[in-house]
Amino acid sequence: MSFSYKKFISNIEEKGLTLNQLKLKGVLTGYAYERMIADEPVGIDKIADLCRYLNVPIDYVVEIKYEQESDDQAN
Repeated sequence: MSFSYKKFISNIEEKGLTLNQLKLKGVLTGYAYERMIADEPVGIDKIADLCRYLNVPIDYVVEIKYEQESDDQAN
């Protein structure tokens, strides 16, 4: 399983907002900012802060990608 914030970043940029602006406004910490840029897990409290600030559901912010198991792992 992996996390992606690429759609979120793209969506907010289309609206004239950047992840860096959210960091500068105090909505995101520097640590959460760096992790989102790297598509690494971010704490649910930080995701909730974004959802509240932007008034959007969680699936607007984070996409969870499930990787298929290889045949070796399935047997």
